[in-house]
Amino acid sequence: GKLGGGGGRIIDKSKSGTSNAYLLDTYPGNSLRLIVEAGTLGYDVKFKPGQWVHVAATYDGRGGQSKLYINGKVVASSGAKADASIVSRGYVLQRWINACGGRGAYPIKFNGSIFTVDARIGNEHYDGDYRRWGGMFWWQNTRLPYWSMLAAGDFDLMEPLFGMYKDVLGLCRDKTRIYYKHGGAFFPETMYFWGTNGNCDYGWGHKGPETVNRYIR
Repeated sequence: GKLGGGGGRIIDKSKSGTSNAYLLDTYPGNSLRLIVEAGTLGYDVKFKPGQWVHVAATYDGRGGQSKLYINGKVVASSGAKADASIVSRGYVLQRWINACGGRGAYPIKFNGSIFTVDARIGNEHYDGDYRRWGGMFWWQNTRLPYWSMLAAGDFDLMEPLFGMYKDVLGLCRDKTRIYYKHGGAFFPETMYFWGTNGNCDYGWGHKGPETVNRYIR
């Protein structure tokens, strides 16, 4: 339509006082703006008063993407780029967290890494290294942060993981030979960093020699 000197509403399906909205206007200063529930999309074009232009807006509720058109051309969009930004930020944050916790002598502790705090539960006080559960290294969980390191090429951060299993290889071979009469090496699912089973999983009174684990069926 023909724009005046100030801003004006083109389509207004908004509900006052709620986020339920579909508003297309020329605010501020004859710029183009679309407001939907997912957010606001604007384009600073500074329309000239008295000039005829064709404007349009679309919103995809499934993908959350908004687009603004001027004379048939897309001039602004949101949703897809925003999603890519969120993924990129998450990727960088994950690498940073892995780098913080992955340069020690031992693998990353899957339940909290180094980002734990002193805790007080009732009259009990625990320091930042205490884990209320999962005191051992559980392979099924410990492996998860290392997949992202492998994909990112952060091979130096993976060395503590392989180093721990390499250090206990001799013990695991001896256990396998003595208890199972086999020449290989068996690493239990829940294992302390020195190579023995987690007693609460293996069983304090377990006679063996078979290895049991309540977390593996």
